[in-house]
Amino acid sequence: SMNIPIVRKPGFEADDVMGTLARLASEQNISTYLVTGDKDMMQLISDNVFLYTPGNRFNPTTIYDAEKVKEKWGVGPDKMIELLSLLGDSSDNIPGIDGIGKKTAAKLLQEYGDINTIVKNIDEIRNKRVREGLTNGEDKLDLAIKLVTIDDQVDINVAIDDLFKQAMDNESLKTLFNDLEIHSLSNTLINITEDKSKDNPIIEEKSYTSILTKESLEKFVSSLDSKALLSIDIETTEINPITADIVGLSISLKPNEGFYIPVLFPEKDSMKEYDLDLVFILNSLKGVLEDSEYKKCGQNIKYDSLILKRHGINLRGICFDSMIAEHILHPEKNSYKLDNLSLAYLNYKMIPISDLIIVGEYDTMLDVPLEKIAYYACEDADVAFQIFNIQKNILDEMNLEKLFYEVEMPLVEVLIDIENNGVYVDNEIISELCLRIKNEIKIISEKIYSISGYEFNINSPKQLAEVLFDKLMLKMFKKRSTSVDVLKKLLDYHPIAQQVLDYRHLSKLVNTYLEKIPNYINNKSKRIHTSFNQSITSTGRLSSTKPNFQNIPIKTDIGKSIRKAFKAQNKNDIILSFDYSQIELRILAHYSKEEKLINAFKNNIDVHTKTASLIYG
Repeated sequence: SMNIPIVRKPGFEADDVMGTLARLASEQNISTYLVTGDKDMMQLISDNVFLYTPGNRFNPTTIYDAEKVKEKWGVGPDKMIELLSLLGDSSDNIPGIDGIGKKTAAKLLQEYGDINTIVKNIDEIRNKRVREGLTNGEDKLDLAIKLVTIDDQVDINVAIDDLFKQAMDNESLKTLFNDLEIHSLSNTLINITEDKSKDNPIIEEKSYTSILTKESLEKFVSSLDSKALLSIDIETTEINPITADIVGLSISLKPNEGFYIPVLFPEKDSMKEYDLDLVFILNSLKGVLEDSEYKKCGQNIKYDSLILKRHGINLRGICFDSMIAEHILHPEKNSYKLDNLSLAYLNYKMIPISDLIIVGEYDTMLDVPLEKIAYYACEDADVAFQIFNIQKNILDEMNLEKLFYEVEMPLVEVLIDIENNGVYVDNEIISELCLRIKNEIKIISEKIYSISGYEFNINSPKQLAEVLFDKLMLKMFKKRSTSVDVLKKLLDYHPIAQQVLDYRHLSKLVNTYLEKIPNYINNKSKRIHTSFNQSITSTGRLSSTKPNFQNIPIKTDIGKSIRKAFKAQNKNDIILSFDYSQIELRILAHYSKEEKLINAFKNNIDVHTKTASLIYG
């Protein structure tokens, strides 16, 4: 797609092909830059050939000529083959001479000129280790030279004129980058193509309107047709739907069209014609939003629904969510952001949030001028509407409608209720447990200090390594590693290993759960409103964030104590626990039609006992 010429020759390495191309170019007096970090390639450097070693965050980019090679290695490019033959290279399986390092190899070549002369004068070499290394390894040198030498005479059927840079296939590249989820390169490509087409830009004609008066809002609502699909997006002050304030609402009914109803914006007090308020806006829209005849779609519409639910509106008629549809179509993706979907489906670059929230200028959505936020909000609703029209057809083609419309979309409404209701957590139990475990951590710390003979930061791998390997002289399984694996191996060698493992386990419980969980308790409801995600796990399981309820430990006594804090808020209420019995094995029985497995389930026999009895007779 980038139209970069590729030159291959079976039986030869890329180094040989590059060396041959460099020679051919030099013969035509063309300068060549070999882009590589491979030191072997330095043998090719000449007046016309340079080595371009790309930099990284630790080292700058370096362009090597003959002088720079001599600076680095002590010899010029013409002696690099012999120098590398003396040194050897374990990564390329090239044998070297024992006792010879970089400085010694350079010194020998400077003194004797070449390897043959060095070998002839072995007896003159004063350094015993070097002399013995050369005596024992002399027979390896011919092989080493052969392995190090780059063949610049490869018979490749290519002319220099075939290698001119061609224009990239931008359309193909955009598709490829989006398929591979290389979004940063996709954005870079769009910027490049935009720069090239500034004289004749292709701009989508957008019809985005701000509704600023009660009269225009009533007129808009009365014009809505119950047969039309409404794409909805709500702009808010933060990402937590339980505490966020509404900044504005946008609705799209047609491609490239959108309406924005602002609630909070910086010009609000100075704009005379604006006579709306949140209560009037929501009351005006309530009938349409709660009427299931009016179908609604959006991107992560659960978020918008939760916002509305807090304001007394139950969003009904939810029929499509582009984020969930994309997850079903591409469960392997790790991002379902609308910006990326827009590039993938519409080849349209949306306004990034970074263009709105600018530190020191517009720090929050509340600071963004009406014109900017109106366009941004309408674009969200509009793009989600356009993507719906494409995704629905793909779901149909891939026979995924049943899963999407009968399983995933109805689940959205269930999750809205669950998240809105939240879960009660007894903060008293959490606080008492936190205090008790902190005391246990203190006792364990004292034991560790007593064993080590002094106080240190147990959380510091460096300081812990000093205690374990320098002070206590324990066995080092990995170089100065204090990982859990290493500590478990040290259990047989010293009691400090168990103390450190206990310390880490309890510290994690305190830092991850006991100190964090109370921060998630909502001041008004006194409950935790976690977020359940349908589009994170590729297997289709739900995941839970802010906080993650699914990784609270259950097997340890302390883990069970933490879970006891999750309880019914009222005395007369109860918590019911449901679990599918062997759901995976039931699916297996259905699809495999395995009689014994089916009979075990039909007769309510423990499937594991039955399997064991069949295996062992």
